[in-house]
Amino acid sequence: GAILVHEDDDLKKVIEDEELPNNAVIAVYGGVYELNVNEEGLTGAVKVNKNMTIKGIYPTDQPIIKGRFEINEGASLSMSQLVVDGSDNATTDQLFNFKTAETNYGPLDIQNCTITGRADGKGLVYLNVESTVEDITFNNCIVYGIECSGGDFIDSRKGYPRAINLTKSTFYNVASARDFIRVDDASGTFPDVPGPVVTVDKCTFYKVGATAANYRLLYVRFAGNDVVFTNNIVVGTNNKRGFTNQKSTDPEPTLSNNFYFNCENLTSPGAGADATISWFDENGTIADPGFANADNADFTLNPDGAAAKAKAGDPRWIK
Repeated sequence: GAILVHEDDDLKKVIEDEELPNNAVIAVYGGVYELNVNEEGLTGAVKVNKNMTIKGIYPTDQPIIKGRFEINEGASLSMSQLVVDGSDNATTDQLFNFKTAETNYGPLDIQNCTITGRADGKGLVYLNVESTVEDITFNNCIVYGIECSGGDFIDSRKGYPRAINLTKSTFYNVASARDFIRVDDASGTFPDVPGPVVTVDKCTFYKVGATAANYRLLYVRFAGNDVVFTNNIVVGTNNKRGFTNQKSTDPEPTLSNNFYFNCENLTSPGAGADATISWFDENGTIADPGFANADNADFTLNPDGAAAKAKAGDPRWIK
């Protein structure tokens, strides 16, 4: 029952087709698909107005989709086995942007994808409308090269994301100039709801927030939030405000089995630490994970190291 898309087809036309049934599955063959190309050859956005799933057919020949996704009218979007490349976008806008206010969005569920964007642009996800998102999930993904010079990496300003889940994924060379996860306090617009649950589990971080900037990994201020940060490897992070300097960020986060190396202000205050840092992972382990070749994005762990033995980080790198 899936709608098949070949490389010569117009993927944007398929996604935006008014006759597309709700909850459609769009199955994409390998190839390069450029969305909304302008006269200069730069890519743009596609509008997602209905619940849909977009997935690559073959895991060994993943389609490359060049462009951005603007999600409207409460739609849910699921994607898997794709490469999303926003490095030649005509604008610096976020790769996934919720656009319609006063609605309830289904999940944004990204599985088994590789994602990159403009180094001089904004972030990965943007929720700047007064709407609810059921959950935002990136699982078994590799995300890299998104500097976030104009906005935070995962950035919720006016909305209410019920849950943010980053699991079994690798993030490298991202959020060097802004916060990694930002959830502003919009509880006044959404009274009597449980706070967002932010879960980061079994992830590998390399040079995330690596420029000694005055930012945080977790700028989470929505009232009643819960933070779970477990089984992760963090290398080369150097935010002056560490995990957070917000008293409203879960004051009793769940922190366990995390490994840190060449990091500042995460397990204890460093020389450049901001005095307002709220908490540290005092039980985190400081140890070199022994990446095989981090500068070439090979984060395979030293099998004899403590991190590998503890099964920390993105499982793909444990051999």
